[in-house]
Amino acid sequence: MVIISHKYRFIFIKTRKTAGSSLEIALSQFLGDADVITPCMPLEEEKVRKELGYRSAQNYQLPLRRWQPRHYADFFLGHRPKLFSAHSNAQRVFNEMPVDTWNRYTKILTVRNPYFYVLSLYSWHSRHSRATVDGFREWLLQGEGDLRFSNYGMGKVNGKSEVDLVLKFEDLPAGIRTLCEATGVPAGLIEGFEKINAKKSPNVSPLGASEAFDGFEVGIRYIEKRFSEEISLFGYEQPKW
Repeated sequence: MVIISHKYRFIFIKTRKTAGSSLEIALSQFLGDADVITPCMPLEEEKVRKELGYRSAQNYQLPLRRWQPRHYADFFLGHRPKLFSAHSNAQRVFNEMPVDTWNRYTKILTVRNPYFYVLSLYSWHSRHSRATVDGFREWLLQGEGDLRFSNYGMGKVNGKSEVDLVLKFEDLPAGIRTLCEATGVPAGLIEGFEKINAKKSPNVSPLGASEAFDGFEVGIRYIEKRFSEEISLFGYEQPKW
């Protein structure tokens, strides 16, 4: 999801495999009528939000006055044109907002140790099959799909990071407290997040770091190069095994 809260003046960019869905569901309970909330992905998580009675997806569709002929064609095929989607990046949001509003709002996203991030991402991609060491290594070196993007990179506009607040997956409670202090969102967000996160499947891979990376020097070098910015900025290290 993407959240644009005019009520609390922040923009939350959802990154991958960082408990972002749980946090955004928890944030939904505090949002106002004018705020932008994109649908949860996967859609099963939208059901969780509705069961909790929190505010659902709203204000994310492309206004009718901006439709082009292709949008009408999509609509008749059952696809309502969107202004924002679940994984819209900062560039997309920036392009749709007045610059002064963008500058005044706090831009927030979450990051995760890249070694564990790619393991969790592979687990997601192999959810309908069996996760294996060979399968992981082949998938990683192909570098396709979501591997083309870094979580921190989703906060960039015209090649430069616009992120004001980065939450680390490894210490989200502390990050959420900082979020509340910076934006004025009620501190009850922490309790809501922990409750939602506990109900969901653990965000871990069935493969351990040792079996996935031991002797896989080319894969380690790939991660060091592909995610060098996150490793440098946030002090992430190679797992010990």
